[in-house]
Amino acid sequence: MKNLLPLAAVVIAISACSVSAAYDPVITVTGTALSNNNRGYTPGQEYDFTFVLNGSRSEEQNYDMYNTYQNMWQTDLPESEAVVEDIYGSGVSGDYQRPQDPWEWITVNSNGLHIKSDVEAGSMNLFTPEDDEIFQIVLTEIVLPEESFDYTTTSYKTPWQYFSDYLGEYEVLDGGGLTVNYSTVLDVDSVTITPEPATMALLGLGGLFIRRRRT
Repeated sequence: MKNLLPLAAVVIAISACSVSAAYDPVITVTGTALSNNNRGYTPGQEYDFTFVLNGSRSEEQNYDMYNTYQNMWQTDLPESEAVVEDIYGSGVSGDYQRPQDPWEWITVNSNGLHIKSDVEAGSMNLFTPEDDEIFQIVLTEIVLPEESFDYTTTSYKTPWQYFSDYLGEYEVLDGGGLTVNYSTVLDVDSVTITPEPATMALLGLGGLFIRRRRT
């Protein structure tokens, strides 16, 4: 049984402000470090990874996919617009920079939400607790209940247009992992999607958001 518990007042507040300008959606993944993570994360300790998406990103026709079984925003060329603009959180150190040759995607399908940020050439300038350079971060497995997301949109939506419908916190009770450099380091507990902080302040929402729980 899966229940969605929206805070309707927040939806009304967002609608009332009639914000037409695009913002960058912020996706924060929180989880508990596994005992065999092999990357220096303290077992049992909570860490978070935050991905800032390019909210106004144009369609990449040769790579993006919009069909009846998945929606995907993907970048696989250095000259293409970024999908992920920033990565930070307690799970990483360093100041993110876009790699010379990135491979990144955001995918929504029947298994939920998937995020990948990979370095094919260059550097993200991010590091693990052991100061090893990070060349890959992947959010895998079942992360969010499929009922919460429409992944059958066949026409392009920017990340801002798409994720504006899914602001909130999602608890994950049966699956979800985050890998760093091909090693699964976190058992994901929750995923939170919010507007960028500047937009949150403009709307006067502070820390409020729609809360959706999976039970």
